[in-house]
Amino acid sequence: MRFKNRLKSVFRANGLKTDENDFYKNKERVKEFKNDSARFVCENLFHQIEFLEAEKIKYLEWFKNNQKKYRPIRNLMTIPGISIIRANIITAIVCQPARFKNKHNFWGYCMLVRHIQESGGKIYGNKRVHGRRELRDIFIGGAESAMRSDSTLRDYYEALRAKGTSHKDAKVAVARKIASLALSLLKNNDTYNDNYEEYLKERKLCFIIFGKDFF
Repeated sequence: MRFKNRLKSVFRANGLKTDENDFYKNKERVKEFKNDSARFVCENLFHQIEFLEAEKIKYLEWFKNNQKKYRPIRNLMTIPGISIIRANIITAIVCQPARFKNKHNFWGYCMLVRHIQESGGKIYGNKRVHGRRELRDIFIGGAESAMRSDSTLRDYYEALRAKGTSHKDAKVAVARKIASLALSLLKNNDTYNDNYEEYLKERKLCFIIFGKDFF
């Protein structure tokens, strides 16, 4: 994406349009440049984009093989917004879900919460907890996809918006919910459905009453 943005910026800087559907595949467009330097840069950008697109296909094939081999990846993909690429990355980074005591610890690791600095009843700053930026990007991206789906996650977002929550805060809240679901699926080797949270409540109640898991 960075290479594509750079390519478009060079064209636009020279007053050339970039709105055609097959723009990134049309290497003949470099002939439109009168500036030799711009032409040279764009030729190389086209070649790099072509190379990276081919590499992307190789990675996708590898991810598909992982999907067949590893159940946690398949489980994660049942969550709305979690694609095969996102599921592979989550599984690779989290690796051992048991190391996270609860969802709050996991949110911090995913950089989805901020640490409030308070003294004498006054807040003098806040900072994001150190963690893995990749996971934050994945769960935020997953939230954006889930918000366009027909699921309880979208209903959750719309309920927050109806209460006056800003779009940004509501999106982060959905991202945190997806992160919680992902951690739960990895820990319990479960798959997701729209009644999953009710299932977890019943499971927890069963454990409290009987002292063991009947599910």
